[in-house]
Order: sequence, then C-alpha cells, then structure tokens
Amino acid sequence: LRSEKLPNPPFRIPALRLAFDNPKMFRSKLLNHPAVVRLGRSVKGRPLKIGASRIEAALSSYAAATVPRRKSESLARAPRPSTSQAVASTLGSAHAPEEPKDWEINLGRGDSAWLVKAKASGRFFTGPAPQEAHGCGPDGILRSVPAPRLGAGVRGRREEAKKYFDNTWALTEALFAGLESEVPYYCPPVHGLRHPLIFYYGHPACLYVNKFRAAGLLDGPVNAYFESIFEVGVDEMSWDDMHKNEMLWPSVREVHEYRQQVYEAVCKVIAEHPGLEDDAMGGKAIGWEDPLWALYMGLEHERIHLETSSVLFRELPFELVKKPHGWPTPHPSAYRPEAKAKAEAFPEQGVDYPANAMVTVAGGVARIGKAKDESGSGDFGWDNEYGLREVAVGGFSASKLLVSNGEFAQFVQAGGDATERF
Repeated sequence: LRSEKLPNPPFRIPALRLAFDNPKMFRSKLLNHPAVVRLGRSVKGRPLKIGASRIEAALSSYAAATVPRRKSESLARAPRPSTSQAVASTLGSAHAPEEPKDWEINLGRGDSAWLVKAKASGRFFTGPAPQEAHGCGPDGILRSVPAPRLGAGVRGRREEAKKYFDNTWALTEALFAGLESEVPYYCPPVHGLRHPLIFYYGHPACLYVNKFRAAGLLDGPVNAYFESIFEVGVDEMSWDDMHKNEMLWPSVREVHEYRQQVYEAVCKVIAEHPGLEDDAMGGKAIGWEDPLWALYMGLEHERIHLETSSVLFRELPFELVKKPHGWPTPHPSAYRPEAKAKAEAFPEQGVDYPANAMVTVAGGVARIGKAKDESGSGDFGWDNEYGLREVAVGGFSASKLLVSNGEFAQFVQAGGDATERF
C-alpha cells in the first residue's frame, strides 16, 4: 500500500500514518474506504481478500473520479460524475450544491426510478403492507399494538409474537415509504450527528440477525458485510464512526432485498422455535437468560428507531418527504386558511390545541426500576431498567397533557423563551 500509484492526499498520507500507529484502525478505515467497499461487497460472508494491485487500481480510479483537481489542471483529465444534478433535480436549483459532495457517489444507480415502481406495485413492502398489517384500523390508519406479555401462563404466544413483529415491521416500512427519492436515503443530516437514513433502513433488520446469532437462534449471517456496516450507530461518547457518512453505501434495492431476507428469517424463528409453544399451563416465562429474549429485544429496538428515524425525517427538506400511507391525518390546525397561517397569527387555545391544566401531585416515595428477578414476570426491559431505587419526592404540579406546539407558541409569544429564569 506504500506504492506511489496510490492517490494523493487526503487518502495516502493519513492512511500511512494510521498503518504505522494503529494497524487495526488502518485496516478498519481501509475496508470502509468507498473504493475498497465497492470491490468487497460481493464477497458475501467470506473474509475480504483483495490483492494489493486491485486495491491500488481501485483507489486510483476512485481518486481520479472524486478528488478535486487544482484549478490549473484540465477538468477533461479527471472527469467526475455529475451526481449533484440528481440532487438539483430533486431539490430544485435553490438547493443545488456548488460542488459535488462526497456522499453523492451513492446517487445515480437507478434507485429513484426503482422506488417509484416498487411503491406503485406494492413491492416496496418486504413484510405486510401497512393496510394489511395487524394494527391497521377500519379508517386505514396503522397503529402500534400492545407489547407482548412475557410472564408465565400466556397462551397464544407464537401468534402474539408474529402479530407484534408484523406490526413493528410495517410501521418502519410505512415510515420509509414517505421518502420521495434516493436522495434522502444518502444525504447526511444537516447537523452531522447521525448517519444517513440508508443506515437506519438497514440497521433494525441487522440487529435481529446479530442478536439472534449471539443467542443461538440463527447459525450464521444473512449478509456478513451488511451486518458489519449496519451493526453500530453513533456512539455519542466517541463519535468514532462518523466517517461512514460519506462512504459508498449499498443501493436502496440491495438493502430492500436484505430486509426481505431478514423478515423471512425472523418469521421462521417465530414459526418454529419450541419456546413459543403453549403447554398445559400456557406459555413459559421468557426472561433475559432465555434465547428468545433476543427476539423481544429486536422488536423494542426497532420501535426505538421509529422515533429516532422520524426525527431525522422531520429535518429533511420538505420536498423530499410526504405523509406515509397509513399515517394519521394531521390535526385540523394544519389546514387553517392561509390568512390565519401568517406569522402574526398564533394558534388559538381551544381551537388548535386544548387547554392544559396543571395537576397537583402529593409528595411521597417514588419506586423506580425493575427487580432483577422480574425479567420474566411481565414486560421486556432494557438492562438499565433493572435495579430498584426509592426516592423521596416532595409535592409538585405537572401538566395534565404533553406540551403542544400551540402551548409552546403561547410561551414564546409571552416572551418566555427570552426570560432567563424559564
């Protein structure tokens, strides 16, 4: 890798420094380099073994296409894919970048056209379509269903697990069906603190596989490469894997295919695992020592990402998203006449949002957490929910309802956000 044929900085010099100081980190960075990833993605489940000459050629080719040239050099000597045109056509000229961004190497692979066809035909959904999933009501709105019970004596646990899984999976896919093209899958968040949405499209599925393998529910990987790049999200304590934001990701179609394979693998475990059978007393308790705990961990983990991914959706340019099929209709205040939507027209209490009374709560002792022997007594719990703590709390008041946008607008209008004590 020290050949002079390798591309100029920013790759060669930092890479050699990493190789000298930390060989393990160098290997990690190298295998995540877009040019090498492109070579290695077809090696499914086997160690990545690529000759030095192929790596050199790939890196040189990648550099020729993506590393900006000095102004004195002819652009004709280094043709560069104009993937920014795809961004401009989707976002409009006001959002067109001045220079192509590194993440744009993921565009132009036909995913936008495929998404249109897949959604029109219903093939986008790798599990049940939202309108057919458990939890879809007569009004066509898909709602979350109650979590499965893990205590002893529960009958019909296999059917309950399958319905909860289908509901969870359909909620995720209904959310991602709201992305209008390939662009929002790959453009990093504006704050740079999370991965692009293609990661969160594959990550929940990946966790089922990795946890099932750790628990002995699966013998091997579904796609070892995907289960590496989609395994770990952002660790706020180190921010050590943000380099993935500009790597060459799999195409949307490839991740879609992976999700289909994982859906089938999870369904097979639910259908065949003997631990979900009823006995004379009903189903057995499932605690954190049980291999099936991995199934319920995967389900609750995916539901966490329903919330976190929807936050990233809300940060996208409006043109890139639409209301997903099966999503609740917005509150009537979203359809107020244009005249009332002017900046000076704040939402009206009782019209756009309810009055929020304060409720007095008497002081007492608050009991927080679950006892360790409760892991199979009722509901799933994360590791940091176990362990009991009792805290003496004085009397206080709390609002009856969650604070609405309208109530917060009232707070801003009254100058609360500019008052230091608030």
